[in-house]
Amino acid sequence: VAKTIVITGVTRGIGRGLASEFDRLGHKVIGCGRSADQLAELQTALGQAHDFSVVDITDDRAVADWAKRTLGKHGAP
Repeated sequence: VAKTIVITGVTRGIGRGLASEFDRLGHKVIGCGRSADQLAELQTALGQAHDFSVVDITDDRAVADWAKRTLGKHGAP
């Protein structure tokens, strides 16, 4: 059964590795990161089934806005 997975810091390191593995397993990944260029590259690599956004997680307001948009668009994971 496919799941919806939410990952912060999705553009590098462990977050990137998790996104790739969850994609390989057939899950939908919703993620955020600070680099628009890296997010665009990840979107190209993994495809349009996933949803990636530019968000600075040190900004509480930006995180709250992203969470609200994400829940409105995809529902709770």
